[in-house]
Amino acid sequence: MNTTQLECFVNIANTLNFIKTAELMSLSQPAVSRQIQALENELGVRLISRTTRSVSLTEAGERFLPDATDMLHTFYHSRDTLSSFNASRQKA
Repeated sequence: MNTTQLECFVNIANTLNFIKTAELMSLSQPAVSRQIQALENELGVRLISRTTRSVSLTEAGERFLPDATDMLHTFYHSRDTLSSFNASRQKA
C-alpha cells in the first residue's frame, strides 16, 4: 500500500469518477485503475464497484475510507512536521 494508491481511492470515493480522479492527480485513467486494482489485491477485498454507467464504494470501501483518509492525513502531517524540523535545524 502506498500514498498514490490511497490518494486514488480517496479521490474516487469523493468524485465517484475515474476520469476526474485521473485529472485531479495528473495521471491517466488506466494508471488510476491499476492503482486501485493493486490496492484491492493487497487488501484482498473489492473497494469499488464499477460498471459501464456508475462507480460506487462497496461496503468494504465505505469501511476503509475513514482509515485511508486518516493514513493520508498522518503521512502529510508527519512530512510537514519533519520538513519544518529540518528547516529549523538548517537555520541554526
